[in-house]
Amino acid sequence: MIRTTAETLFLSQGVGNTSVNDIVAAAGIAKGTFYIYFKDRAELIDSVFSAYTARFVKSIITDNINDPRIVKFSKSILAFFSKKPNQLYLSELRKDLLAGKEYNFTKDTVRALNTVITSYLTRSTADFAKPEIYTELLITMTLEICNKAIFEKNILSRQEAESLLYDFFKRFFNCE
Repeated sequence: MIRTTAETLFLSQGVGNTSVNDIVAAAGIAKGTFYIYFKDRAELIDSVFSAYTARFVKSIITDNINDPRIVKFSKSILAFFSKKPNQLYLSELRKDLLAGKEYNFTKDTVRALNTVITSYLTRSTADFAKPEIYTELLITMTLEICNKAIFEKNILSRQEAESLLYDFFKRFFNCE
């Protein structure tokens, strides 16, 4: 109940604008009850977004890990983040990565993306001496392209965003 209430508030007013007091008031519980289930607000945030990570892994990572087509990977990432509830996940994930936060959901998402990106790196004809540097760059750029398309509207259409993401991956991995 606390997690569901928090997620609803996060979706309507944003994570940064939602306090523990807001959550307990909306859930109709005492503040002490909140602390029985979560040690702090950060633990609750991690709990909410861990569910998003699980959906991300299932729909993006599992479906693309053994598929050599970069175009499918690009389209599936953009499709996932274009769905309304997943936009909050994109926003928080991007913000946390840029700020260097150590939420478990952030680390788990990066680890999952590393798996797919590393599989593309090993298929590539290019030589990547330190793959972890490249995966960090690819994750950051992927989230930036999605952010520019979904939130900033700097990319005019979903097709243009898909094309941009695909072209970025294709050139980087030197593959189709």
